[in-house]
Amino acid sequence: MATTSDTPQTTSSENTTQQAMTEAPEDRSSSQATQGRPESTIIIHSTRAGENLPEGQSTETCQIHDTPPPKEISSPLPWKESVGLYGCSGILGGSALVLGVIGFLSFLWFGKGTVPEAAKASWLWRRIALADWMTRTITICALVLRLVISIQAGICTSMIASLVLENHHALIRKSQAAYVSVLRGVNDGPRKLIQILLSSRTLSVLASFEIWLMMLLVMLTLVLQFSSTILLSDLRDFVVAGDASITTVANLLPGHSMEELNSGFGVMLQTSPIYGIFGESESSVDSSPSPSGFSDTGLVQRGYIPVPDKDARSSVRQYRGNTLVSSSRVSCLAPKMEASFSNYTSDAGAILGRITGTLHYGEALTEARPGTDTSPLCRGGECESTPFECLTGSSLYGSTQSVFCFIGNVGGTLKSLHDLNWRPDDPPWAANSSIYLVLSTNMTQDDWYSLSESHEVPMSQTDDEWITFQPVEGRSVDISLCFTRFVVNRRFVDLSRNGPTLEPVMTWGKLSYEHSSSSVLNMFDTDTPRTPSERGLLKMDILSGSDGWIPANNTTFDTDSPGTRSSGYNTSAILMSLVITPLTDLFTPNMTLIACIQCVAYGSVMHPELVYIFEDTLRSTRRSANAFQNLIGALASASYDNLLSSLSVPEEVKMSSTNTVRAPGSCITDSCSGFISVATLLGVHMVTVWAIAVMYAVRVRYSRVSNIWHAVSQLFGVELHDAMTQANNASDAVVDKQKFSKGKDSFVRLGQLEDDSAIGIVASRGTDRKPVSGAKTDDAGRK
Repeated sequence: MATTSDTPQTTSSENTTQQAMTEAPEDRSSSQATQGRPESTIIIHSTRAGENLPEGQSTETCQIHDTPPPKEISSPLPWKESVGLYGCSGILGGSALVLGVIGFLSFLWFGKGTVPEAAKASWLWRRIALADWMTRTITICALVLRLVISIQAGICTSMIASLVLENHHALIRKSQAAYVSVLRGVNDGPRKLIQILLSSRTLSVLASFEIWLMMLLVMLTLVLQFSSTILLSDLRDFVVAGDASITTVANLLPGHSMEELNSGFGVMLQTSPIYGIFGESESSVDSSPSPSGFSDTGLVQRGYIPVPDKDARSSVRQYRGNTLVSSSRVSCLAPKMEASFSNYTSDAGAILGRITGTLHYGEALTEARPGTDTSPLCRGGECESTPFECLTGSSLYGSTQSVFCFIGNVGGTLKSLHDLNWRPDDPPWAANSSIYLVLSTNMTQDDWYSLSESHEVPMSQTDDEWITFQPVEGRSVDISLCFTRFVVNRRFVDLSRNGPTLEPVMTWGKLSYEHSSSSVLNMFDTDTPRTPSERGLLKMDILSGSDGWIPANNTTFDTDSPGTRSSGYNTSAILMSLVITPLTDLFTPNMTLIACIQCVAYGSVMHPELVYIFEDTLRSTRRSANAFQNLIGALASASYDNLLSSLSVPEEVKMSSTNTVRAPGSCITDSCSGFISVATLLGVHMVTVWAIAVMYAVRVRYSRVSNIWHAVSQLFGVELHDAMTQANNASDAVVDKQKFSKGKDSFVRLGQLEDDSAIGIVASRGTDRKPVSGAKTDDAGRK
């Protein structure tokens, strides 16, 4: 009979256990030595008394981990490892590229400069605009921005996934851990991550700074996909001055015989004027009368553009080549005369005023302009005088109305246009210059009729360049003496302007006296020394030489053959005839030209627009010199416009014109809200990206951007062991239903596993860790 004892018998399994207790720690420590974390594991197998079990098998197994808590990694991974080359390139390189694109877009928006029509813009801006590449360039820039933003959004999604996965707060559930982990290595943008976080069904997500950054990133990425449309909304039709290029224009008349130039051109006075744009030399002359009453406009030189089409002519910004240049100068002063005035009844029954006598224009010039060389005016020691007879107009309503009377030419020797031989630098009182008397009065027909006999014109009362007297009480007559000179030559010129030009149009009513001549007077007015640019004209420089591509072809008086003139001379002479002939009635002395609207007068009639130019200038300035200069300028411009249709001889010139292109509008005059919006959104995007990058660099310990193996391997651990096993050959829906339903879907995070030093999915803060099935707790409270 066997003897029993209360002392527990040590079985072979117990020996095995003791051996494990003594050997296992050494083996584990050796395996952990490489990781620096000592750990001991005790495995106990026990049998209960009285139970017969197969050898080596126990009824209960308990794993006891007697392991110190793993030491957390306190420092973040270096950027080279955690972000990698792709991430650094996307964040750093992408940011630099975004800044570069913003800078280039700023160049497109503001590179036109402050000079009108981008005349001084940089070479690159002008090339893009003139080639009509502005829309395509902006579209390409927007495409680059969308590409960079998409790349950065993907990288930031990986970073945010890492941040929320390593967050100690309860943000990620077990069912989402795999997807979030994979998002660190491969993702299609921030949308899925936001969906996962919002589906975690916890308010902790809203308290997380990462979710708000991610939502902001999603919004910015979405809106910036439309950056091209937003930017293109700023484009406007913009006028850009083109580059100068050699072109061919019809610039000359063919040579004709001398007899063909003798036809009259009085019809020009009745033609509706077109005030073609021209270039003008700068002048500082002020036409204000001197103390002695001498008023002088100075030499006014204008170069005309041989382009018939009005719109094409207005678009010219540079013209370099040969063209017709007019030189005009007008001097006016108070006359010296022995004359009388009386009434006169015309053949039509109109009652006018008449002044007859002898005009001493040489003496008047000597007194008004002391020191003037009057030798060309004097013969036999006495200065020139000439008889005259002029008719004045009668005012309809008592307002001052004017006419001017052609007295003749200085010296009285001019017989035809070809005897002129004028030169631009000659003064207006030189030989063969035109002499006029301007007569202004508010006398009505009744006032003139009241004069029963003739009266002497008194010379005692002067007012600047006028003598003035009162034929009847309350009514006056003002007379001014004017010398005019108009010359046309061919010159090699450079016409240029930075900014728009506009050919003015006068408005006036045919059945009323209402009109507006301000725009036309602004073009021609010489009242004050204003620059051509201030009056919307091109600046003209008369060049002495020529460019290599074209010779200067100035007017010469050499005959090409007997009885003929050169094309240059012929063209110049025609334009001179178109202006001088109607103003002198083919040099007919004592011819009166009517320069009033509300009057009764007898003489040559001018087009109402020419009348308004003369009348309005005289009324506003009281300077007959300015009135004549503006009239001559308007008549010359209109005459050249009519002459253009007859020019047929081609000539090469260098010319640049404006082009209408699509370009960003000025932020001052137009809206640039599109650029401001995109620039602001890009600025916020950059701040968001770098905020995410800084958070990632400071807080992330275990993650690496765009690395897939570590993202997959870190899914292993106690929390996801069953799911990983089940998912080997099952769909996501099956795994979710079997492993993460009915309260099993607890919160997890990424951390160091407790059983070794590996990185894996562990329970997040606030969740209970459940022991392995069948595990016991020892007396010390350890599992």
